[in-house]
Amino acid sequence: MGQVNPFTKVQLFTGIIVHPSIQVDQVYTSLESEFGLVIDSVSDLYEFDHSTYYQAEMGKNLKRLFVSFKDIVSPDLAYKYKVKSNRIETLYVQDNRRLLNIDPGILSLHNILLFSTKNFSHRIACGQGIYIELTLMFRNDSYVSLDWTYPDFKQSNIQDYFLELRKRYHKKLN
Repeated sequence: MGQVNPFTKVQLFTGIIVHPSIQVDQVYTSLESEFGLVIDSVSDLYEFDHSTYYQAEMGKNLKRLFVSFKDIVSPDLAYKYKVKSNRIETLYVQDNRRLLNIDPGILSLHNILLFSTKNFSHRIACGQGIYIELTLMFRNDSYVSLDWTYPDFKQSNIQDYFLELRKRYHKKLN
């Protein structure tokens, strides 16, 4: 019989897709205020040009970035940050069009998981209408994608950000 142990805390991060009219510094302030956490890293700003999924709603010339937070969190409660991120997104609506997409996720030593409000075959219910999916697995010092991994999460520059974040997270565990 296995012994029940407390979960190991994980690194919370959030992916952000933003319309060019939005000042990302304002988004950082909104995240820190709503999440009650301090941002400790910000990725480069990437072109979000591998998909047209958000163009009808958010327009063209979208940018992608990631932020992480100083404090590590309990994985069983992390889905609540998706509920909070949805509240932030409502602050950035213009003419009934969302100009900001925020998708929190968690990073452990083993994988990267993303939260979503949309159910699908590879997603598992967490609570409050939020689902979670395994997005990347860590194996042999790199990330391995899955059939459903978003194309931008397969890019080497974005995986490099997560590899560095993983190193910083590993230090937080000690």
